[in-house]
Amino acid sequence: MPEQNLYRSVVYLQNEAAETVFRLLDSGGPNAALGYLREFETEGNEILASSNTEAWGRRDTLIELGDFVIAMNRKLRYVSLARKTNLRS
Repeated sequence: MPEQNLYRSVVYLQNEAAETVFRLLDSGGPNAALGYLREFETEGNEILASSNTEAWGRRDTLIELGDFVIAMNRKLRYVSLARKTNLRS
């Protein structure tokens, strides 16, 4: 059976909580932001979307680091982290 990429929600932050991530991105880069966001990771988070449906908005800025996708919108002050997972269909 072919594998299908799915994304699991790790965390969604907005307003001041998102500003913390933006400051980390600006001062330490994507890996610093990823390290902070991964602190919110728990087992069993919901599946956000299959590979043919985006789990983020068209106007979001995306940063892909391995199996992780940081989606953010500085103007709207939010950031999310999703983790790619494989599911056999």
